[in-house]
Amino acid sequence: MGRPLPEVLLVDTQPDNTPPVPGTWALPESGSDDRPGPVAAAANTEPLRVGGADDWREPEVVSGPPRLPVPLKPMTTSDILDGAWAITKARPRTVIVVTAVIILPPQLLTAFLLRGIPQGLDTAFSLLNPDTLSTRQSATSSLNQFVAYYVAAAIVALSYYFLGAALGRLVAAWYGGGDLTVKEVLVATARKSGVVIATFLLLLVPIVASTVACYVPAVFVIPLFMLAGPIIGIEDAGPITAAKRSWQLVSRRLFWCIWYWFATFLIEALVNTAIQAAPEIIGLVSEGAARFLVPIASVVAHCVTAPFVVGVAVLVYLDLRVRTEALDLELEAGDVFARAA
Repeated sequence: MGRPLPEVLLVDTQPDNTPPVPGTWALPESGSDDRPGPVAAAANTEPLRVGGADDWREPEVVSGPPRLPVPLKPMTTSDILDGAWAITKARPRTVIVVTAVIILPPQLLTAFLLRGIPQGLDTAFSLLNPDTLSTRQSATSSLNQFVAYYVAAAIVALSYYFLGAALGRLVAAWYGGGDLTVKEVLVATARKSGVVIATFLLLLVPIVASTVACYVPAVFVIPLFMLAGPIIGIEDAGPITAAKRSWQLVSRRLFWCIWYWFATFLIEALVNTAIQAAPEIIGLVSEGAARFLVPIASVVAHCVTAPFVVGVAVLVYLDLRVRTEALDLELEAGDVFARAA
C-alpha cells in the first residue's frame, strides 16, 4: 500500500530500559512495540500520579510528542495554510533555532551582496536600458547588479531546500509519534548537504529555463519540484529520486499544488511587505537609517516566513501521500496490529 514509511517516522522516544507505555503502537516491520504513534500520543496526555493514593505530591505530567499541526487526513487549503503556521507553534524553540541556523547566514550574505542596490530593482530592465548603457562604466555596474541579484536569489533558494529537508524530517517524526532535538535535526540535515546541493543544481536548469521563458512555464515547473526538499529529509532520497518522487506526487494533483504554491507565494509576499513597511517609511525621512534598517527587516521577514513556506510543502507532501498512497491507513493498520499482538 504505497511506499514503506521512512525511518524518521519511527523515532523512539523512550529509553531502552523503560517499559512500553500502554496503548502505544509500532509498525509491524519495526520489530518493536514501544514506539508511541499519533493515536497514542494524543491519548497519553493524562496526568500520571506518583506514588499511592495518599501521596501528597502534585501529579507529574508525561510530556509526549508535540501536538500535530493537522490531523493526518486529506487536507483542505485552510488545513494546509493554517497548519504551516502551526508547525512553529508546536515546537517554537526547535523550529525557530533550526530556521535561524539555516536561513540567517544566507540572508546576511544576500544583504551584503545587494548592498547599494535598491529593493525591487528590475536589474534585467536596467541592464537593457539604453540610457543605462550609455557608458561602459554604467553597463559594467548594471551587469554587476544583475549578477548579484540572481546569485543572491539562488543562495536564498538553496537555503529553502535545506530548511525543507530539516523541517520535513522534524514534522515526520511528530507524525510518527516521536520528536527530535535541534541538534538531531541539524546533524541529520548536515549529513544530507551533498544531496541537497546536488538536487538544487539539478533542478536549477528547468526552473531557470522556465523562468526565462516569460515566467509562464515556471507556474507549472516550480510546483512540480516543490516537495524535493522535504522528500530528501523524510525519505532519505537522492537527487534524482527526490526530483522524480516530487514530480510523481505533485502531478497527480497538479492544479491544486499550483494553487497552494501561489497562495503561499502571496501570503509570504504580504507578510514580508508588512514587516518591512516600517523601515521603508523611515527611509523616506532618513536615507542613512534606511540603509541599516531595511536589510535587517528583510532578514527578519524571511526568518518569519521561511518556516511557513517550507511547512506548506511538508503538509502538501503528507496530504498527497494520504490521498494517493493511504499513508493514514498504513499508520492506523500499524496501530491495530500492535494492539492485537
